[in-house]
Amino acid sequence: MFIYLLFKVIFLTAFMCLLIQFRFSAKKSDVIVSAFSVCILILNCLIGCYFGAETLGKVFLLTATIPAFFGFLSVSRSGATKVLFSLLTGIFSSLARFVGKLVYISWNSSLLAFFVEILADTLLLFVIIRFFRKPYLRMFDVLDKGWGYLCLVPGLLSALLFYLMYYPAPLLNQPENTFLMAVIFALTVVFYMILYLNFENITQYYELKHDRQITEIQLDMHKKEFEALQESINAVKIYRHDMRHCLTAVDTPLSENNIAEALNLIRKLDGNLHNTIVEWYCENYIVNVLLSSYIRKAQDEQVSIMCEADVPEKTNINPVEIGLIFANAIENAINACKKIDDSENRKISVVCREHNGQLVIRVSNPYDGEIKFDGEYPVAESPEHGTGTRSIAAIARKNGGVFCFTARDGVFDMTVSFNYYQNKHITVNKQ
Repeated sequence: MFIYLLFKVIFLTAFMCLLIQFRFSAKKSDVIVSAFSVCILILNCLIGCYFGAETLGKVFLLTATIPAFFGFLSVSRSGATKVLFSLLTGIFSSLARFVGKLVYISWNSSLLAFFVEILADTLLLFVIIRFFRKPYLRMFDVLDKGWGYLCLVPGLLSALLFYLMYYPAPLLNQPENTFLMAVIFALTVVFYMILYLNFENITQYYELKHDRQITEIQLDMHKKEFEALQESINAVKIYRHDMRHCLTAVDTPLSENNIAEALNLIRKLDGNLHNTIVEWYCENYIVNVLLSSYIRKAQDEQVSIMCEADVPEKTNINPVEIGLIFANAIENAINACKKIDDSENRKISVVCREHNGQLVIRVSNPYDGEIKFDGEYPVAESPEHGTGTRSIAAIARKNGGVFCFTARDGVFDMTVSFNYYQNKHITVNKQ
């Protein structure tokens, strides 16, 4: 019994690891998954020892899958309905158990039935890895809604199979249920075949939808860029127009030997000149324009920003999209900082670096109160907000990157990572 339980727990763990995306590092995820898998094994061993194998067979589906659901939900970066659908897809493990029962009924050999079940589960893992996993995870990425409805079909079929296999008596004592169970398994296969064949269509539909959103966002980005440039050009025009008057104003105190007043006017002149400059944060002009605009906006709100950027002039990612990530993240950070009463704590950190072939963008800011999450995304307090994080996620997905939003110990972090390769980098720090 222990060997059988060990195999089933290992199978369940491997199956779920193939069909979810982890929010933590591989090492941390392995430790957490191993810990709750051992707990599931010990729990079911105790039930088998104290109540017998027959009782364990009736409750194993619940005592294994319910803890597994909450365990994998704790390490998954997806919402509860996606994790539940992945878990319910394990209904095919019941098919392996059903085949094992048929072998036992036919040849009355527990050992043979056990090996047939192992073979069937191993074959299922091979099919998942070879054909199912890649399009499934791709659909995981692009489809955010509707997973609850998808859970209804495998959930209902799993409940029917569980009832027919164990209630009111085990399948060995009611062989008349064999045909009905075979029909249910056939329906299950048909459902997943239809879903599999439509993975590509579903994915393309939502990718086109995301592309349309990105196009609209890019137009807005170009508008912001133009407004920032126009603001700088207007400032230069005003500065040049007033230059003669400023020089005359400086000349007067100098002729009167009033050095202090002359220096004061020169400092004001320098401050006006500073407003006409696009700060140099990296080699990419578009990102420079955007960062200058939003850092100035933060300063107007008494929010300090530490910015360390490393974006070359030429990139394999659309610089407008990179700029849009900065724009949305910094704007969200400014809104969060404005709610903090203590101005000393209004600090935003913006970091963009290349690390091991990855372009990593991270924006951190403090927040006051509580941030709630709907799956991977923070929940906006008002209807007019909340699109920024989803726009960031859409850009990351479009470019084959990953994203993560976290809120811990009063600090909100936005991290986006892309595959990226460049040979030359110049890093400029601005405080």
